[in-house]
Amino acid sequence: MSTLSQCRELLKRYSTARIPFIAINTIERGRTLELLKDVSDSLSLTFYVHTLSKGTYELGTGKVVNEDKAVYGAIDFMSEQMKRRQYLTFVLTETPDLSTDNSDSRQMLDLVTLAEESGGVVIVLTNNPVWNQLQRLGMVIKLDSPDEDEMYEIIKEYIDDYRNEITIEWDNNDIREAAAALAGVTRIEAQNVIAALIANKKITKEDLAEVRSSKDRLFHNISGLERIEVDPGVSDVGGLMGCVSGLMKKDSYLHLKSVMRCVPGDCFRLEAFCLLVFPGAENRYPRNQLLQNGSSRCIGLILPLYREAMSVNPSNS
Repeated sequence: MSTLSQCRELLKRYSTARIPFIAINTIERGRTLELLKDVSDSLSLTFYVHTLSKGTYELGTGKVVNEDKAVYGAIDFMSEQMKRRQYLTFVLTETPDLSTDNSDSRQMLDLVTLAEESGGVVIVLTNNPVWNQLQRLGMVIKLDSPDEDEMYEIIKEYIDDYRNEITIEWDNNDIREAAAALAGVTRIEAQNVIAALIANKKITKEDLAEVRSSKDRLFHNISGLERIEVDPGVSDVGGLMGCVSGLMKKDSYLHLKSVMRCVPGDCFRLEAFCLLVFPGAENRYPRNQLLQNGSSRCIGLILPLYREAMSVNPSNS
């Protein structure tokens, strides 16, 4: 994982070293292209970018060099250019399936091989795994969502443009609080939240509550995430016993086979752990393997059983 500044430094090093293949794991194309433009300018290198809307163009000037908007047409164009010229750098914002050994991956492998022979670099933006044989020819970088410091700069830059046009009550401390609330979302999501506030023709101190609720809405419908209301003191969240208590509520299909005894000391000592399993599971987790110290081992054993129970009894989840 890499912050924006870490990713910038890695890209500078890899581009200078002419690593033939660089995969940037990201879901933020605009933010990544701005990062690549910064790298291009600082190294005085020309980057050519392909998008489905523009075709292939020069990143620094925006000049279109190939109007073919199809991905396969772009790959063919890059191959021809690398046969004729050296030290070219191409960026693909959209790629075919590169996760397995297939014809698309092998076509990309051939392009990267040409890049290696000509001192070129192929950069792909993807949020999917990369075929291991292709990955071994280069490097993979993961660009994380903006952290609190970067989010602070994003919000400050965005609202400062409107300070002479609308009433903005936020000071630097308020911006920092908003940045902490929005850390973890993408840049465009954060900008959309602030834009909605600006649309009211003013930003007040009370709008910080709206920022927090906006993040809640952004994550509300993400598959696999469950929103849990907690008390203000957060006194009943987390911990081993909370996990066990939750599992005990599933006793319609989880059977009590033994008893967990918490021994006082630096950590929990688990006695005869297979207390909550569905029928037959205890045979795969012998008692002598379950006498472990530490709650992390307990969680490591509970979760596989819990997931398997969920798949067997989805209606009870």
